[in-house]
Amino acid sequence: MTPSPLLALALLSNLAGNPLVLVALASLALYTTGRFLFRRDEAIEDRRRKAIKLAGDCQKCGLDFLAPVLEDYSVGDYSGMVHRLRAFADDLRDDATRRQVLDRFFATQLAQRLTDDAQRRKILETIDAIPASPSPANDPSARSTTNPQA
Repeated sequence: MTPSPLLALALLSNLAGNPLVLVALASLALYTTGRFLFRRDEAIEDRRRKAIKLAGDCQKCGLDFLAPVLEDYSVGDYSGMVHRLRAFADDLRDDATRRQVLDRFFATQLAQRLTDDAQRRKILETIDAIPASPSPANDPSARSTTNPQA
């Protein structure tokens, strides 16, 4: 015999009037809601912890301009983060500032990589693989056509 829908409805109406069932259902609803909210909060906190770690790594690697942005994100200061990003974008429009940022990054990376002999050899191989730019004395296209001695 299969239970009829009316029988199931009658059973539920009898259980719904029972205070213990109501307490159990309320407890289950509170637990489920709390678990959902806690898990969501845990994910946010995990992202923030990773942002703090990444800020430290950026500082060590010479990307010190990114560290304050990531720190603002990690503490939830989104308006400060946006303000810093805009200021950095404005700074990068200036050629001298952009060159300073890249030079600082390059110097930090070079200092870290020159401590290892294998990395040093790799850097030297990379430099040797780059073709030398032609000097005006050796470049026939740079010679003046009006000067008969050239």
